[in-house]
Amino acid sequence: MPKASIPPAVAGVHSVNFSAYAVYKNRFWCIAYDNLGNEYMYRSDDLGRNWQSFPYNVPQFGFGFAFADKLNGIAVGFPFDGVNQSFEAVTHDGGETWTQKTDFTGYVMGGFITVIPGTHTYVSTLPGFTPVYGSSYSRDGGKSWVLIDSGGLQGEHSDVAFLNPFYGWTGRAEAYDGDKSGGAFKWKLHFSLDDKAIAANDANVSSVIKNDVSNSINARLYPNPAKDVIRVEGLTASAKTTLSLYNISGKLIQQATSNNESHQFKFKACLSLSCCWLTISIDCGIS
Repeated sequence: MPKASIPPAVAGVHSVNFSAYAVYKNRFWCIAYDNLGNEYMYRSDDLGRNWQSFPYNVPQFGFGFAFADKLNGIAVGFPFDGVNQSFEAVTHDGGETWTQKTDFTGYVMGGFITVIPGTHTYVSTLPGFTPVYGSSYSRDGGKSWVLIDSGGLQGEHSDVAFLNPFYGWTGRAEAYDGDKSGGAFKWKLHFSLDDKAIAANDANVSSVIKNDVSNSINARLYPNPAKDVIRVEGLTASAKTTLSLYNISGKLIQQATSNNESHQFKFKACLSLSCCWLTISIDCGIS
C-alpha cells in the first residue's frame, strides 16, 4: 500500500505480536509499537487501503484483543508477576479509546482472545503465569467470565480460534512436567445464542495430541449444497445416531435420530439459509 496511506509515527513503528489483529467485515485492526515505547492501534475501514492510528492505552503487557462488531472490543493481558490475575480493557468506539475494567466477575484469561463468528461470545485463554489460568468465555461484553477449564495439563491453552459455534481449537503450550508431545485442544461442545450456558451439562474440552482422531465418524453427506434433503451414509446400524441441524449462530433448527447405516435428512420447510451446520453424534463420537 502507499506509504501516504499510513499515519506517521513519532519513531520507527514495528510489531512483535503477529497474532494481535482482528477483522470485522471490511474493518481491520492491528497493534504496533515505536522505538520510544509508544503503543498504537492501527485501523482500516476499507480492507487495508487507508489507515488511522490511535493511542493503544491498555495496561502494560497487554496481549490479545478481539472485536464482536465494528465498535465493541476487548483487550486482555497479564502482569507477569505470578501473583495477580489477568486484566481486560474495553472499547466502544472501534478502538479509538480503551478503558480498563476492574469490576468484572470470574476469570478472564490474559494471553489470547477471540470472538466466535456469528455471536458476541468472547473466549479467552492463557497457558500459565497467573494463579488461575486456562480458558473462559463471556457473553456480556466482558462483564462476567465463566471458566471452561483451568490448571494442569488441561488448562495449557495458547492461541484460540473458532470456525463457528461448534468448531474451535487452541494451541497446546509446552507442559510444565516436561511433556513435549505438543498437539492442540479441540472444542467438543457448542455455543448457542439462545442458551445462557454452553449447550451441555459440563464445559469440557478434549485434548487432541498429534494424530489422535479415534473419535471421528466416517460419515458421507450429499448433496452439498442442499436445498431440502441431505443423505447421510456410513453410519453405525448398531448404535443410535443423532443428527442435529443448526444455523450459523448456533441455534438448533431440527433434529432426527437413526439406527440405520444411512439416513435421509429432510428439512421441515424451506429454511432459506445461506449456511447451516449438521452435527452427527454416535455414542461418544461427534462429527
